[in-house]
Amino acid sequence: MVRCIHGALGFTPNNCLINFYMDGTSKMGYHSDQTDILAAGTGVVIISLGATRVLRFRNIADKEQVVDFPLPSGSLIYMTQELQGVWQHAIPAADTDEGRMSLTFRKMKED
Repeated sequence: MVRCIHGALGFTPNNCLINFYMDGTSKMGYHSDQTDILAAGTGVVIISLGATRVLRFRNIADKEQVVDFPLPSGSLIYMTQELQGVWQHAIPAADTDEGRMSLTFRKMKED
């Protein structure tokens, strides 16, 4: 996966966080990821495995502006640092009994 990310986006992540959503009742509320800890010019990569779930974006300045992205198993989505300053994202509840795992990759600043 790291080689795939490097090939697609040009950076090699040094951090991976795994979230497991047992079924459609598992969800995550709106948030923006911390960007001051990321290496310059990088963002957050999400690889989804398992049930298709929606990644919902909400504009920070205009909370009525919402955009949904279905994330099927094997999909990759990249969120830039700039995006995090304008949009929050969430995983809303869904009508599924299937589980989903998300792997979020980052290149953290090195000391």
